[in-house]
Amino acid sequence: MNPDATNLARQALEQQLVPIETRARELESELSCVNEIRKKLLAAKAALLGKKSRGVRSVGKSCIKREHVFNAVLQLLEDNKPSLEKGVLRDLTKEKLSKSGLSLSGFGLRFLEVISDEAFDTSSDGQTISLNDETKS
Repeated sequence: MNPDATNLARQALEQQLVPIETRARELESELSCVNEIRKKLLAAKAALLGKKSRGVRSVGKSCIKREHVFNAVLQLLEDNKPSLEKGVLRDLTKEKLSKSGLSLSGFGLRFLEVISDEAFDTSSDGQTISLNDETKS
């Protein structure tokens, strides 16, 4: 097989793999959330029956969801127009959400998903995030 054909085949496979990997990460995050809820329900059931729960920790915080991160990023960018440095935006978003009482488990993935949304623009160097022109109020 010639090098050009091999390269084209590799690129085609990589393009097919990207959405599959993204979906796999989304499902893993969703499964983590479902397992947290399951643990809470098992603990509640055990408490209701007066049994000691085996290996179930105390009820934790609610899982962070994409919409939580999206709304926080949107508000922070509206409050700090025209843009914020990616690291600063990440830290501010994380701080804002931790004050809301949500578990920050999965925050990194949710943040990356949100800033790649069409509602936001990323600078050519990938370091600055701003509102998309259509999103600006």
